[in-house]
Amino acid sequence: MIHSLALALMTFLIFAVAHAQDLTPTKETIIGWWNQPEKVEIGEVRQITLLGGEVAYLASAQFPDRGRNFSHGAILARPSQQKAIDLSTLVDFQFDIVKLSSYPVSHIVTTPWASGQGTHEGTKTLLYFSGWEPIVVLTRLEYDDLGVNEGACPSKSRSFDWKFIDLNNDETLDLVEVRVDETKALPRCLLKKKTATRRYRSTEKLKFIIMGSASPKGHLT
Repeated sequence: MIHSLALALMTFLIFAVAHAQDLTPTKETIIGWWNQPEKVEIGEVRQITLLGGEVAYLASAQFPDRGRNFSHGAILARPSQQKAIDLSTLVDFQFDIVKLSSYPVSHIVTTPWASGQGTHEGTKTLLYFSGWEPIVVLTRLEYDDLGVNEGACPSKSRSFDWKFIDLNNDETLDLVEVRVDETKALPRCLLKKKTATRRYRSTEKLKFIIMGSASPKGHLT
C-alpha cells in the first residue's frame, strides 16, 4: 500500500514538473521576473520553443518612459528560470512565430524600426533562441525616405516579403524572398518599381542556402 502511494506521488510530481512550464505566465508575473524599476506595459504573450525544447514566452512590450524609437519591443520570459529579459534592441513588439520543421525550436520574424528626419529604417530578422542567446539566421535592411519630401521627389524605399513554403516536399518549410525597390526621380517624379525573388532551402543546421547552391547564406543586405 505504501509502495503504491509513493509510486502514485512520484508519478504526479513528474507530471507536474513536466507541465508546469506549459502554463502561460500572467503579465504581472512576467513584470515581476523582469524585476526592473522602469515602467513597462505587457501586451500579447505567446509561447515559443527554445533550442532543445524548453518552453518559453515572448511578450510584446511598451516602455512609455523611453524615447520614440525605443518605446516598443519585446520581453523573453523563461518559467524554468523564473526570469525575463528585455529584447527591445532586437525584437519589435510586432513579431511572427514560425515552425519551420519538426526540429524542436521556434523561429521569430521581426523588424525593429527607427525613424528620424523623414526616414524610416528597420532590420528584418529571422532568429531563434538557445537559452537566452539569440541566434540570428537572416537579416535584411529595409528603409524608406518618403517623409523627407512628403512623399514627393526624390524618394526611395526597399522592403522584403518573406513566405515560408515547403519547396522540395521534405516536410520542412523553405523561404521565398521577394525584394521590392521603389524610386521616384526628378524631373517627372514617376514611380519605378523593381522586384527580385530568391528561394532558399532550409538545412538541418537551421540555416538557409540559395536553391541550387551549396554555401549557406545569411546576414545579407
